[in-house]
Parts: sequence; structure tokens; C-alpha cells
Amino acid sequence: MVLLQLTDAEQTKRVHAIVVAQYRTINGWHEAHDAELKALAKINDDASKAKIAEIKVPLKKIHDDYLAALSAQLPPDKVETVKDLMALGKVDFTYRGYLQEYPGMNDAQKAKVLAFLKEARDEAIDEEVVEDRDRKQDSDTWSR
Repeated sequence: MVLLQLTDAEQTKRVHAIVVAQYRTINGWHEAHDAELKALAKINDDASKAKIAEIKVPLKKIHDDYLAALSAQLPPDKVETVKDLMALGKVDFTYRGYLQEYPGMNDAQKAKVLAFLKEARDEAIDEEVVEDRDRKQDSDTWSR
């Protein structure tokens, strides 16, 4: 895995399998729940918002289990790289944009912006399709 600079072939296979399994799991979860979520979102009242939150509870476990599996195979900086790849590099791109638009930000403000962007990225990687992730890679990315 050139992008992650992994040299151990077995580790590369394990990480690839984890990522592919996550994409399949996320897609399956969305296939099972997206229609209901979209219908509830149109209602947009307190009851529908509560139901949406209830439906999404298992998604948090899927997310946490995925990050735990990655963390068992990779150091924290490589896990960050995987998450960035899944979010199509939007954290760095958007962060650089903020730095250009607001050059007077102090270090605390820069850190807060970066933290918000990473939080959004972590939510976005649970989206089903690239277009959804772009708003908030396919497995070949991992073998380049």
C-alpha cells in the first residue's frame, strides 16, 4: 500500500480487507435504512428526529468497530491517512482554503477549525457513496 507506505504484505492484506469490509457494511446499512431516513427527514419534527437518531445508533458501533480494527493494524497517523483517503482529502483541501481566506487566525482558531473538519470527516466516512461523502474511493485506491 504505497499511500500508507506499508511494506508488510500480510499487513497490507489485512488493512485492505478491513477497508473493503467497511465499505460493504456501510453500503448494506444504507441500503437497509436510507429510504426510511429520507422519509423521516422530510417530516422534520421532534418525533422524526428522535427516530432518525435511534436508527443511526448501530452506525456508531459500525464506525467505532471499524476504527478499532484499523487501529489494531496501523499506528494513529496511518489511521488518519485512511480516514482522509475515504473522505477524498477534503480535510486538508478545506483547511488550506480556510487558512487562505482567514490568514489572521491564531493557533487556537486554526486548531479548532481543523478539529471541526476532522469531526465532519469522521461523520462523512459513514456515508454510502462518494457523492454523499463529498457533500458532508473505491477499493482500488488501497492497492495503488
